[in-house]
Amino acid sequence: MLGGIRRLVLQNIGLKFTSLVLAIAFYLHVFSIQVQEFSMSIPLRLTDIPSEMTLTGEIPATVEIMVQGSGKELLKLRARRLWTQISVADAGEGRFQRPIVAGDISLPPDIEAQTVEVIRPKVLDLVFDRLEEKRVPVFPTITGAPSSGFLVNGPVQVEPDSVTLRGPRRLLDRCEFSRTLDLGIQGATGPLRAEVQLGTPGGVIADPPKVMVVVPIERLIVRSIQGLPIEVLRSSSIRHVQLEPETGSVEVLGPESVVARLRPEDLELRIDARNLRAGTHMLMVSVVLTRDVEDLVSVEPSYPERFKVTLE
Repeated sequence: MLGGIRRLVLQNIGLKFTSLVLAIAFYLHVFSIQVQEFSMSIPLRLTDIPSEMTLTGEIPATVEIMVQGSGKELLKLRARRLWTQISVADAGEGRFQRPIVAGDISLPPDIEAQTVEVIRPKVLDLVFDRLEEKRVPVFPTITGAPSSGFLVNGPVQVEPDSVTLRGPRRLLDRCEFSRTLDLGIQGATGPLRAEVQLGTPGGVIADPPKVMVVVPIERLIVRSIQGLPIEVLRSSSIRHVQLEPETGSVEVLGPESVVARLRPEDLELRIDARNLRAGTHMLMVSVVLTRDVEDLVSVEPSYPERFKVTLE
């Protein structure tokens, strides 16, 4: 059975092959001279955009067209890199619409084919906005925290502290400032200085696009300051005050650069006895910082816990 089929296939194999080649050649000849139509997509390019305008919203990337020509010419057309250019020189602020017609599609002059129809989009529908500039301040975005025993000492600096934004007016109207992308300081053990990209809305460009962010990170230290004199506040009826002991000690916790510069005269120890009558009292002391570092350090009395105050 199989042998018979094989003999049938191989019988006159040369003649059969020649016939196949002739059939293909005839088909190709007919295809090459016969008028054909097919659709193709070509890139769309916009030209003559007014310098004071910018495009917003979606812009079609391609135009789908129907072309007509002989098979030979259409095959040549497929091998070419084509595009269409449409001028928007007349565009103003707001919506801009114009039909896309076959005459907008320029095919190579050496190819005998023509555009029959624009399939999609049939209308170029664009939105233009006026291009403007605006100077805004820059704020850093810091995430995380320094390593244990360290802190951010003082404000984070940005260089430059303002940038120029350029983009559509409707977007710039909502931009009162610009923020950097996140700068992580997790686990940091010293000052950080990093160039960070600005985060801007789509369609808005920042000049410069990056800023330098400086984060002052310092070690926390504890320092004991001893032998501080104590001021006792008393009522006018009290003529004499005896204090035991006569001096006290404090512990200061804060950034190394601040704590190291503190002097004993920068702190005052006070005992408030203004509402007390004559007699002996065991009172606690309060600490007053005489320098502008209240927000940078914490101070606690360390010795003694209470003072013996005799009022006469």
